Amino acid sequence: MIVYLFLFVTPPAVGQVVDERVVVGVLQSSGVVIPFARYDGVGWLNTWPLPEERSNVPSQPAVANLREWLGGETAPAMWRIWLQSGTSHEVRTVGLELIKSQCGANWGFMTDFPKAVDSCRYCCPDALVGIALSTDHTIYPTPQADHSLLPYNALERAFNATESREVAELQESQRRSGTYYGPPLDLKARSVVPIRVERAWAMAIAPGKMLYYIEAVRRYVNVQATNEVGCPYIAAFRGWITVNRERQGKAIDTKLDFTDCDFKGASFVKPLAMFDFKSGRYAIVQNNGWESQSYGLVKIESGRIVTIIDAPVR
Repeated sequence: MIVYLFLFVTPPAVGQVVDERVVVGVLQSSGVVIPFARYDGVGWLNTWPLPEERSNVPSQPAVANLREWLGGETAPAMWRIWLQSGTSHEVRTVGLELIKSQCGANWGFMTDFPKAVDSCRYCCPDALVGIALSTDHTIYPTPQADHSLLPYNALERAFNATESREVAELQESQRRSGTYYGPPLDLKARSVVPIRVERAWAMAIAPGKMLYYIEAVRRYVNVQATNEVGCPYIAAFRGWITVNRERQGKAIDTKLDFTDCDFKGASFVKPLAMFDFKSGRYAIVQNNGWESQSYGLVKIESGRIVTIIDAPVR
């Protein structure tokens, strides 16, 4: 379903950023941009509609709601697309489209960006191509980290501390049953099991200072997670760690989930890009779970990571 928007679109001057207002979205392989965050000159918010369940997909176009979704602004005439390779391209808005998949449906802006030749129209979710901005504001794709440079000492300390906290909570939750099922209660016993880094990204945030996002696991092969043979109990860690000029690392945000070989119930983050704004420094992230996907903004502050936007996109 396509609704052409030429009466709604007012093209901005090339490179112009008025009051630093900006719409941020994701470009999918269908050539559609789905917004998930916008800055209105004061703060960040998301007024774009949530994905629709397939049973509730509207039969009529929602053009009348477009200005409301954009906070009274007109639809962006152009988008600056930042591909995962680090290159950028300018594309034009063609219309508003309801994108349907097996997951449901999203409202998005069809663009003249070439569709992927092998694009699966009903795949769930549609593949990510890049980040879309309604202005020429520069963003910096976040590369995967060189594992030889990771702050392993800081990672081990953060992993042990976060896991110990979760073990204590797990033990408390099982206290009434009188039994405990999980990894060893003793840290020394858990420390025998190696920590394995699964994925990591690196971001330069100041001269000589780095920010790492790291996902790592401990696999407790002697603790059977399910009836499936060879499916161990897994401690799945994710954390943001800063490293200073002296290569000293400090964890500023951590989380750990207990799961099994399917990783059901655990959630993970993929940093996509970083940018500076008048209100601070931000990272654009993709959040992935067993049956969920969302995109968001996190603010990188001194000593902490703050979630600003977390918007589901199917």
